[in-house]
Amino acid sequence: MNIKKNHLDGQKSPYLIQHLHNPVDWYPWSEEAFRKAREEDKPVFLSIGYSTCHWCHVMERESFEDEKVAKAMNDAFVSIKVDREERPDIDQFYMSVCQMMTGSGGWPLNLILDNDKKPFFAFTYIPKDSRGGQVGLIDLTAQISKLWEENRAELRDQGEKIVATVSNFSRIRKGELDIREAFQNAFLELSKSYDTENGGFGFRPKFPNFPHIMFLLRYNYLYGEKKAVQMVEKTLRKIREGGIYDQVGFGLHRYSTDPHWIVPHFEKMLYDQAMAITSYAEAYQSTGDRFYSNVVAEVYAFLLREMKDLDGGFYSAIDADSGAGEGRYYLWSYQELLGVLGEDSEAFCNVFNCTPDGNFVDEATGRSAGLNVLYTVSELALNDNAGEMGQNNEIVNRGRKKLLEARKGRDQPGIDRKIVTELNALMITALSRAYRATGLKEYIDTAVGTADFLLRRMVKEDGSLQHQFIRGIASGDGMLNDYAYLVEAFLELFSVTGERRFLDSAIRVNEKLIALFHDGDGGFFTSPYKTDIPVRMKEAYDAPLPSGNSVEVRNLVILSYLMDRQDFMGLAEKCVAAFSGMISESPTYFIAMIQSAFSLMGESYFIKVSGQNTEIYRKNFLTGIGFSPFSIVYPDGTPDHAGKAEYSVCTMKECRMPVSSLDDALASIARSHSKD
Repeated sequence: MNIKKNHLDGQKSPYLIQHLHNPVDWYPWSEEAFRKAREEDKPVFLSIGYSTCHWCHVMERESFEDEKVAKAMNDAFVSIKVDREERPDIDQFYMSVCQMMTGSGGWPLNLILDNDKKPFFAFTYIPKDSRGGQVGLIDLTAQISKLWEENRAELRDQGEKIVATVSNFSRIRKGELDIREAFQNAFLELSKSYDTENGGFGFRPKFPNFPHIMFLLRYNYLYGEKKAVQMVEKTLRKIREGGIYDQVGFGLHRYSTDPHWIVPHFEKMLYDQAMAITSYAEAYQSTGDRFYSNVVAEVYAFLLREMKDLDGGFYSAIDADSGAGEGRYYLWSYQELLGVLGEDSEAFCNVFNCTPDGNFVDEATGRSAGLNVLYTVSELALNDNAGEMGQNNEIVNRGRKKLLEARKGRDQPGIDRKIVTELNALMITALSRAYRATGLKEYIDTAVGTADFLLRRMVKEDGSLQHQFIRGIASGDGMLNDYAYLVEAFLELFSVTGERRFLDSAIRVNEKLIALFHDGDGGFFTSPYKTDIPVRMKEAYDAPLPSGNSVEVRNLVILSYLMDRQDFMGLAEKCVAAFSGMISESPTYFIAMIQSAFSLMGESYFIKVSGQNTEIYRKNFLTGIGFSPFSIVYPDGTPDHAGKAEYSVCTMKECRMPVSSLDDALASIARSHSKD
């Protein structure tokens, strides 16, 4: 490796550190870099990625570590590296540019900018040398240099137009919105894109799309639509059976490269694990099928083993690559399986479709590598109540443990140990909901421990947030998702534990959110100020995670009731109105916002629990209740009366007569929804 360091020296981001010794003279995103570009009259090469991105690694090995490429780039550009997880606002703006210019996006995200940060060319991965009609990086660099010298005014004009177009698209688009109609239209659109054979949505690559799963469960709750539940069940079962799910160590890979969920893209992201926990927990609440709660337990076990920091937070991602190559940590030759599993190997391989020739086909080359990815075609092999498959189940469990132990001796994939506020807040919410579904105390204990970590390390006295925690140091201004997700997490914890400190924390952080992000025209900006990018973005698109705007609408509804703040309802209404035109046009792109807007319509119910102190409230709370997604349970703070609780169902306008059981309160809410 080149021991000379570039201008990334001193950075804390794992992704930037990976590129520290590249011969490309990378700079971090900084005024220094753009000043150098202006002084040397050069365009800027901006490359955005993250530490566990496979194709980022490929492009680095092929191009950025190559001396010939580096010389060409250093002569032509000032080059800047950005970690998308460290600066999500930069990534969001330039990803919008790339999608607008090319029709697609992804990482590595590469753009050519003028020295005022305005983009005029965008692309994702390209090879070092031109081949098969695709321009390579060396030739592209020469072409851009020529254009910069001969047609600079035209390039700058193009950059101005691109920025103006993205700015216009980012503005509010009001329109007529019938939220019940939007609910129905979103369901119809999902039904059309649903894969009836394999579950999931679309063809390939196949992403889990957990926001769709959560929407379908709520749709069934409101309208009693069996098809919605069937779509959920098939999708969640196929994911658990497929290669997208790590059959040895548990947890989900990022996506499947095929429509059958078999061949994964091997990186593991924290947000996918959190969304999976929520989705499987809610499926368990909706169906009572232990298959789903078992998956929650598996993903949780994986997280504790591989992604949990001793200080209390969760790491952001695990790489697809190790020293042995992409995915090699998770793949097995037939001979390896025979050696590890011994007499169980034949039965185990039958369950998981492993063959002497291998079942894995490389995503990039389409060739067989003689290796096996573990997947099964029947949940019977995985089910504790497998009946006649019980013997195979025992073999599966024994074999899995052997393979997990054997895997410890392999070259480990890298872990991005960056602890990000929004991702950890998402995990707190997921674990709180898992506790609601199962009553398992360890889930809520871990959620509270993670919240305490964030309160200790990431929340300032005035309620403002730090975005990330790396190597013992918190840094970076919090973005909208950090704030909105954390307010949601604190409200979940207040509901589940009854501890007033979590409500107080939610109030404090939410006040700062409004002060930093609110747009007077409606909605909330992604970044807390006029940032060092050309456009201050405002986003409500709900994929692969709910947008900060969608989450904050729901937060405002809850806080409006708990704090008697009608102005919060006004902010929520203006936020939904700001995006109403886009929601009506493309409801599946705003799937979480639709649900938040439904809550805003007066369809939220608040179950006020009286007569229990905090200790008794938490002990008795919601263990194993059914699915009631539009209700919020909370303690009213009255003293304990020998544990005799009363449950009052309230709306924004009135409270009903108290009942003596939570089940009766939830049944009353369900009847109200069925009348709508």
